Parts: sequence; structure tokens; C-alpha cells
Amino acid sequence: MIDKAKVEGVNCTLELYPYPTGSSFLLSNLPSWAHEGGPKDILERLNDKNSRKKIINSFELNKKRRMDHVLLSYLPKNPELEGMTVSQLSKLRDVSMGDLICDLLIEQDLQVGFWQIPPESISTWRQISRDAIEFLSRPDYMVGSDSIPIGNFPHPRAYGTFPRFIGRLRRQFDVMSLEQMIQRITNNPAKTFKLKGRGLLKEGYFADIVIFDEDKIIDTATYDDAKQFPVGIPYVIVNGSIAVNNEECTGIFAGHAVP
Repeated sequence: MIDKAKVEGVNCTLELYPYPTGSSFLLSNLPSWAHEGGPKDILERLNDKNSRKKIINSFELNKKRRMDHVLLSYLPKNPELEGMTVSQLSKLRDVSMGDLICDLLIEQDLQVGFWQIPPESISTWRQISRDAIEFLSRPDYMVGSDSIPIGNFPHPRAYGTFPRFIGRLRRQFDVMSLEQMIQRITNNPAKTFKLKGRGLLKEGYFADIVIFDEDKIIDTATYDDAKQFPVGIPYVIVNGSIAVNNEECTGIFAGHAVP
């Protein structure tokens, strides 16, 4: 589909991260009509018997996202429940999974994060990892961590996306060179989003530099323990100031918002 669109003159780019499941907010599972009017109207619909029933029916019709494979990662008013699955909590409260989702959205003022449980099959994991590397070898792909680093159980992509690509998967599959991978991570997004002074090591550009050991860099974040930093990155320089020195954060915040 992408190649066909390119032939037709459409300027297409793509992004991915190296994990077999995604993460988002439960609010994203609501049908589009339920979002109209913003947060206040959404909460009114969740509390309205007829609208709530229609919303729950829409969950059951959406076969692409199985609610029994969803783990709750962010519940700001009840952090003690983070790490439980929707299925577990629905049984604990003795309500349907659809009703539980609506209840949680009301209780947490719509702020409910989740991630999908990864596959049990190691061969499936490996195939998805190889697919990610092969897609990234295309010149029109780039990397996006899609990070949501909140709650006690964030998705591991928040801590491990880039070192997982640069280290673990690059060494495991040997599909593309280190230089190609760095280009997809830095230069491709800078060009795509027209970020001035970024995406290259060049005089006059912002001095944002990551110094790593290509043989040692690797992710350590896992689904059950995501808040783990990668190793093999001794130095990080942000706008010319050292933010990480010998793998220790310096506390210097020299970053600027990208206009």
C-alpha cells in the first residue's frame, strides 16, 4: 500500500518501535462519537445508561483489541491496582470488562494507561523483531519510541527502544549497518519534520550527541520491570552540555523545546 501510494505521488513515511505489543490510554478504545465535545461530555456519556451501553457494545465489536490481554499501567488515583489486567480486576470487582473500563475512566478522570500483554511464543517475538529490523532497512522508515513513561508499570519502549534497535537487534540479525540505523533514528525524522539544525553532526547545528559503545549498548527494560536504563552509553551531550557523564546523570538540563 505504501509503495503504491509513493508511485501515485504521495509523500509517505513510516515509524515503528521494536516490541510486539503497544501501549496507550483506555480513552483511545472509545468510539469516535463518544469523544465529541471533550472530557466533560465523555464523562457524561460514560455515566449515561444508554450511551454507556453503546460504548460497551463497541468494545465487543472491536476484535482487533482484546480487553482480556490488557494490563493497567497507570491509575493515578489507585496506583495499588497498577500491574493488574483488565480481566483480573473485572473478576475481583465482579463486573464485565466493558463495565470495568467505563468505571475506571470515570474514577480516574479518564486518565487510565495500559499496555497489551506480549505473546508467549518466543518464535513470534523473534519474528516480530526481525520484521522490525527489515522494515527499518527501508529508506522511508524511522524510529519512534511512542513513550508514555508514567505509572508504576510503563511499557518498556519508554526506556529501551533506541538501544534495543542499535544494540540487541542490530547485532542479532545483521540486516543493516550501524550507519544506516543511526540515519533512520536521527536524520530521517529531522528531514521529515523539517527540524532545523538537527539530525546531523555538523558545524552550526545543535550539539546533541549520544556517545555509545556499539558492542556493548543494549536495552535492559522488560515488560515486568520497565524502569531500567540501558547500558553502553557513557556520555550524552545536550546543546553542548554534558547530561550523562560516565553513565551517570549530571542533573544538567540544557534541552530546549523543538519549535
